[in-house]
Amino acid sequence: MSKVVIVQFDDRSDQALGPMLHLVARNAAYAAERGYAHVFIRSHDNAVPVFWHKVSLIERHLDEGFEYVAWLDTDAVVHDFTLFIESLFIGPEMMVFSGDLPIYPVPLPFNAGVLFCRGQGARDLMREWRALYPSHLWHKQAGQWNFQEHVWAGPAYEQGSFAEKLYPKYAGTPALRSLSWRQLQSPYPLPESLTLHFANMFRPNCYLYLNALKKP
Repeated sequence: MSKVVIVQFDDRSDQALGPMLHLVARNAAYAAERGYAHVFIRSHDNAVPVFWHKVSLIERHLDEGFEYVAWLDTDAVVHDFTLFIESLFIGPEMMVFSGDLPIYPVPLPFNAGVLFCRGQGARDLMREWRALYPSHLWHKQAGQWNFQEHVWAGPAYEQGSFAEKLYPKYAGTPALRSLSWRQLQSPYPLPESLTLHFANMFRPNCYLYLNALKKP
């Protein structure tokens, strides 16, 4: 079994995903080229809001014996195919990530769209993160999850909970390695970009990027 897996999840239809399916295919092609596994999960048990599934999915694949688990949101893509995921870990880190784009109104120091996790330490961290799920802020009605406090990426979400509770705890320790947003979160290719993330207002950039890949 490969020691590295790229995990992605999205329960929306192919039509709703549109060009993001091509990003997933590029991630799968990168995994195949590097000898990694690639898993694209299309359904979930709906026991928790969709945003929180990444935490348990990362934990599950670490439990299954993968040493490295890379998480990419469906709107994120590997840009630099020369990248070895293992090379991002230069010490005892259990997670490698970056913060938000600085143009956001309140950029968080942690963005959950692209993550790289390693080993038992990351597995323990996922358990700690999963335990932060604020069930009192969410309720399910007619199969749909709604939250009481409408703060996007706030503490009701996996990203906000990590930024608020775990980042301050582990920042500055060998447990975490934070890279520049230019390396992991840029919505357009930069010389140092390892992955790109076409989130929110930058979704149209996805079309431009895919079209550029078609050019000889």
